[in-house]
Amino acid sequence: MNINKLLVKRLQISTQQSIFFIDEKAVLIDGIIATQKQLVTKNNVVVCNDNLVQDVKQLFYFAYHKPRGIESTQSKSIPNNLSDAVDLNVEFFPLGRLDKESEGLMILTNDGSIYREVTSSKVEKEYIVEVNEMLTNEVILKLSNGIEIMGVKTKPAIVELIDTFNFRIILRQGLNRQIRRMCYKLGYNVLSLKRIRIGNVFLGNLVPNAKREIYKNDLLITNS
Repeated sequence: MNINKLLVKRLQISTQQSIFFIDEKAVLIDGIIATQKQLVTKNNVVVCNDNLVQDVKQLFYFAYHKPRGIESTQSKSIPNNLSDAVDLNVEFFPLGRLDKESEGLMILTNDGSIYREVTSSKVEKEYIVEVNEMLTNEVILKLSNGIEIMGVKTKPAIVELIDTFNFRIILRQGLNRQIRRMCYKLGYNVLSLKRIRIGNVFLGNLVPNAKREIYKNDLLITNS
């Protein structure tokens, strides 16, 4: 959008008035005197007659440890919702939803431009899973090769046996309750499920319901 149109829209003035303000050098874009029909974006700060017309939206990115028992919804009509659990007094949305009984890493942000990047099949999501029965090498192999759930065979995954009842799994897809459904298909119930990584962002030592600030570049560097 050019500066004249922005002034007309934001200040509810005529095009002729916008031309006048610019000619009078009363309009600044990022502190520099504007010119007629100069292009502006949402990333520019615009001032007219010492009044702020457009400010830059402050984007934020947080790694968040969703506790078990919290719903990944922001609807306040649902008990134990994410909005009530998270100490953020601004609008945000979560990337990498987890079901109520799962815990671990989520990304909280107000930057909608990174949604596809973070949720794409290029980005690995890593989990630690505990089940109710003894695991075997055969089960690990089946989880690795893919299992048909909801009429779809899951994509190959990286699966590693940790001990008799625990395994690590790395996915590049996110079907609804995928890990739980895969385990159930093999006769197992999931006792605990924790996501510890999304791409290059790790849960680390974050305790449940804590968050730490991260950078956008941490999210945009995908796995090869």
